[in-house]
Amino acid sequence: MSEEKKVFCPAFRVFAPRDGRPDFILGTLVIDVNSLFTWLKGEGGQYITEYQGNKQVKFEISTNKSDGRINFKVDTWKPTVKSPEEIAMENAPSDDLGLPF
Repeated sequence: MSEEKKVFCPAFRVFAPRDGRPDFILGTLVIDVNSLFTWLKGEGGQYITEYQGNKQVKFEISTNKSDGRINFKVDTWKPTVKSPEEIAMENAPSDDLGLPF
């Protein structure tokens, strides 16, 4: 399996929590709205998907292994599209009922 390209939105900036914040505060996310719109109209547009009639971009939230910083990586996974022939083969009746006898 090949290593997938990591894609980050340049409009997102993540900062560590300020001193004295409770443990459940992971940090602060700042979104530069103008940069976000520019990115979505350009390179980021290819990552827009649709869900229940609404356009969206999915992000994976992770921590950097080396320093624990929070990252928002674009989720670039796409389902494999099957041809009609492949779907027909999967749904074709089989003589083998899966019985051991």
